[in-house]
Amino acid sequence: MQVMNSNVVKLTRTSTTLLKRATRLGLFALGMGLTSQALANSDIWLFDINTQGQLVTDSAKNITARPGYDNQPHFSRDGKGLFYTEMSTVFGLQQTDVIYYSFDDQSQTNITKTIETSEYSPTETSDPNLLSVIKVERDGTQRLWYVNKSTGQQSLLNRHIKPVGYHAWGEKGEIAMFILGEPMTLQLVDDKKDKQATTLDNNIGPSIRYSDELDLFTYSKEQDGRQMLWSFSVKDGTKQPQIALPNGSQYYTLFDQTQVITADQNSLVTWPLNSKASWRPFADLSPFCVNGITRIAVNKPKTKIAVVCNEPQ
Repeated sequence: MQVMNSNVVKLTRTSTTLLKRATRLGLFALGMGLTSQALANSDIWLFDINTQGQLVTDSAKNITARPGYDNQPHFSRDGKGLFYTEMSTVFGLQQTDVIYYSFDDQSQTNITKTIETSEYSPTETSDPNLLSVIKVERDGTQRLWYVNKSTGQQSLLNRHIKPVGYHAWGEKGEIAMFILGEPMTLQLVDDKKDKQATTLDNNIGPSIRYSDELDLFTYSKEQDGRQMLWSFSVKDGTKQPQIALPNGSQYYTLFDQTQVITADQNSLVTWPLNSKASWRPFADLSPFCVNGITRIAVNKPKTKIAVVCNEPQ
């Protein structure tokens, strides 16, 4: 799955600053698609969830099981597989492609296999044929693009808003975006063609999620050295603090439309949105994730969960 590349992106002083800060946060940064800067080794583990809503450890399967960076799992809407980001290194240069893993035959297929560019953060859209991705272009620009699942053909989604780090779709086509900069900002665009986005907050973390049941986006924000979970109501435009993520945690997802799941070292914990409850233990994954857990994804029927485990460097 490696793509040959002999060019090196020359980072400007500004983009180098962003790269250093983003690397500390475990993020991609401007020009990250073609650089000698290493990301942490990681693998994606897949688990079943039983009818009682419990994770079945006996079902554990490492679906990547290779040296290098495999991350950002996203379950397909049809329930037949998941998309993820794979990093390849050639001659000391790194770039990322989007891969599809099929549950049926356990095969891995490149959705993208580009030269001199990178794609990451695969996310399904309202069009069943298209993914939205962050594309690191030849000059280091990071923007939102569409990718056809079948052909790999790409088209620019929004040419004006950049540099985009992460994104999530709302029910009515809104896009909430993590925009790289000093500070990192959360921005919302109502129309994918709009030239300007509305800044909602700053100093945000790398996870953005949308609950269609509650019609709100959730995100985390750095406060006093920890990531605090916040929500933004699309309906009335209000922001509300929710709960502090566990120490050291900056990634989370929605277990369902009203419940958050995140990592506490090498275990998973859950918390109901808009409640005064504390984090509740969900599953101990220390036999699989000895070096900690980062990203998490849950399929919509709540029958499977994908967990990204850090691997030894």
